[in-house]
Amino acid sequence: MDWRFVLSLFFAVIVTIFAVQNANTAEVRFLHLELNISQALVILVSAIIGAVTVLLLSIIRSFKLKKKMKELNKVITNLKEENVQFKQALALDKSQHPSQSTPNEPRVPNKKI
Repeated sequence: MDWRFVLSLFFAVIVTIFAVQNANTAEVRFLHLELNISQALVILVSAIIGAVTVLLLSIIRSFKLKKKMKELNKVITNLKEENVQFKQALALDKSQHPSQSTPNEPRVPNKKI
């Protein structure tokens, strides 16, 4: 099981226990609205709103990362194709000029004895 799922489940249980133990009524004011509702309901609704907010933000981040991955995969594909073309050009150049040494091959000086 994923450790994040276990952690969020543990957090949900803690919030639920806290909400049930604080089930008194509370006066809630928001802008010009005044309500007398259970503290448990306020706590649970607040936790749900927080969870939904985190979920939406993580979905947006996930889409951005997927878009970036697609762009980088295109760059990788282009670089691989370019690499193949350079290798083919190098092989063609070697076949046309076999007497020339490549930078990786050591040059041996001609010594006359």
